[in-house]
Amino acid sequence: AEGQAPGDGQRRVSLPGEAVTVALFPDDAKLGTLGHLFEADARTRLLRDLLPGRPDLRAGPVGTLAYKPQRRYVGRLLGPDGPLVLKVCAAKDYAATVATAGALGSRGLLRIPRVLGCSDQHRVLAFEWLAGERLSDLVVQRGRTGGEPPRDAAALAGAALAALHAQPADGLPRLARAEEARQLCARAEELAHTFPPLAERAAVLARRLATRLRDAPTAEHAIHGDFYAKQVLLDGRGVGIIDLDQAARGDPAFDLGRFIAHLERAALRDGLPARHVADLTRAFLEGYQAATGRPAPERVDLYVAIGLFLMLRDPFRYHEPGWPEQTAAILARAEAISFGAPARPIG
Repeated sequence: AEGQAPGDGQRRVSLPGEAVTVALFPDDAKLGTLGHLFEADARTRLLRDLLPGRPDLRAGPVGTLAYKPQRRYVGRLLGPDGPLVLKVCAAKDYAATVATAGALGSRGLLRIPRVLGCSDQHRVLAFEWLAGERLSDLVVQRGRTGGEPPRDAAALAGAALAALHAQPADGLPRLARAEEARQLCARAEELAHTFPPLAERAAVLARRLATRLRDAPTAEHAIHGDFYAKQVLLDGRGVGIIDLDQAARGDPAFDLGRFIAHLERAALRDGLPARHVADLTRAFLEGYQAATGRPAPERVDLYVAIGLFLMLRDPFRYHEPGWPEQTAAILARAEAISFGAPARPIG
């Protein structure tokens, strides 16, 4: 009933006069299958379709790893032989997720989780579980305790990314320069609504970055599309790279710049020491260059500025304390890098 507190299985409540509906997890209008994972009989039917050869998994508990309402759910299904990963997709994203999931694979140092099953009916995929410590956790821990930055781990991440970039890009969607430029302009328009005092500066920078992108030569290599330290797992035997939903054919500098942009963001948000940012950036690029036998691609600094610019929404979006100041700091750093301030050590 409208205005009634949820209970007795009720998961959706309307607020009279407010034009608001509150949906309680796991009720999700665009991830209709999500609720099936938390009801025994429905979960059994779903897992029978998803993993028909694994009846031993159907009674396993499901725990949440990540949830973006109406977009994606990632959970851990615990089985007798260890966990595996379940990913529930919105209808608009499922086909692309399936296509990218199997396009890239493990090579040498690089480990990419294998696809174990998919259900078109339920829009769910199952992936191999990769064990290891997130590089992002190492970076934050060393930064907070005053320890030495994890240079060797950053170098391994660079080498693993080089192995990903070296793979054939067949089957991956093309990330065109025009689409990259459109995303920048859209982000500037979004900021104009959420934080009008920065609207003009953001629009000027978006145009500047978009122009440099349009003037850049076409590049169509396999790229991760959202690469940063949180996507890197280290276990002493190899380097896992996860979350390839945005893998594409594009410019390798896109991934390199995005990784460094997240280090810059950690300095602004979390107080990661500037020395750590510089050392990790250097080690990461050196690891990449050693693996490829070539200098890092051009336009890395351009993509650091772009990566920061695309994060302008994050302080507001994630309800960060002091979000106006954080937004202004991100924009100022992106401006400085776009006008020549080094985002990485020189020499």
